[in-house]
Amino acid sequence: MSNEKKKVIVWGYGKYYQYKKRYLQRFYNIIGIIGRDIKEQEIDGYPVIAKEWLLTGNYDEIIIMSDLYMFEILKEILALGISTEKIELGVNLPPATGEEVQYISPEEKMTVRDDGVILWNGMKEVNCREDIELLKKLHVGSMSENTIRELPIKPLSYNYGHTRGYSIARYYIDSFVREHIEDIKGSVLEIGDARYSVLGGNAVKKQQILVLEGETGGNYIKGNLETGEGIQNESIDCFILTNVFSCLFDVKKAIHYVGKCLRNGGKAIITVPGIAALSRADNETYGQFWRFTPLGFRRLLEENIPEASISITEYGNVKTSAAFLYGLTIEDLTQEELAYHDSSYPLVIGAYVEK
Repeated sequence: MSNEKKKVIVWGYGKYYQYKKRYLQRFYNIIGIIGRDIKEQEIDGYPVIAKEWLLTGNYDEIIIMSDLYMFEILKEILALGISTEKIELGVNLPPATGEEVQYISPEEKMTVRDDGVILWNGMKEVNCREDIELLKKLHVGSMSENTIRELPIKPLSYNYGHTRGYSIARYYIDSFVREHIEDIKGSVLEIGDARYSVLGGNAVKKQQILVLEGETGGNYIKGNLETGEGIQNESIDCFILTNVFSCLFDVKKAIHYVGKCLRNGGKAIITVPGIAALSRADNETYGQFWRFTPLGFRRLLEENIPEASISITEYGNVKTSAAFLYGLTIEDLTQEELAYHDSSYPLVIGAYVEK
């Protein structure tokens, strides 16, 4: 798959463009800027061009970078006979403005239909600023103003709901590990127990469990990811680490040693907590030091295992995260609620590392 950036024309150069400029510059090849009453020949090093230049077609997309005049600019573009397939709306690009978060989420999108009508999430027509105000009201939904007042100040469970049912976080962790079950083979190392190693069945030729303290022998080996104790270079085909890094203070060193122990072609199946309360048991036994974001954890992996390819998966949404914080379990939620994932509210973050 090509990583070549799309060649784009940006229409609009005001505060809205400035707000999203860094994202545009990082992910697009800007070849020109269009705007009214521009006296300069360049803006940010990009040539200022007339709207008629769009007729050349020498670009991949035109991005409308104006919130106040989005509808007017769209009409001008369509009047030139430009295909709607070449039109992108700035509202779809991060970071969202304070107004945009009121009517569109990262999973939703505004597109231009063939007849030039803007559609919100492929369903509702948006033809003017008044329609955007209506969208804001739709996003508020049916939540009562008293909802927050009705919530208890203490959770139903302080142990992630384990005494009530099956933990929401564990459900997501299970899902991630099972997505990579075919990689649980060869020489497999897991932390603490063999909960997931056993899923490899006969494909596992050597199973080891890394423990920080206690009796060793058999499949158990004593080790410390922060110091490298017990870690043998290039000895592991699959390393399973579920919610381990939150209890390790020197995360960078620990990730470094994960990379060291993997053979070429070896895999690490990792999960870390995003939105989560402290585990009282883990905090008292090992200490809990960190919560992670998808971008932050990716950076940690890239910088400390630079030779690896990395993919990140996010699980959870605002409802499952709130339920998890209150100690509710999967039995309290529907499958539809559990299956919806909102990248703004990652409860569990999965990382698949291939060396």
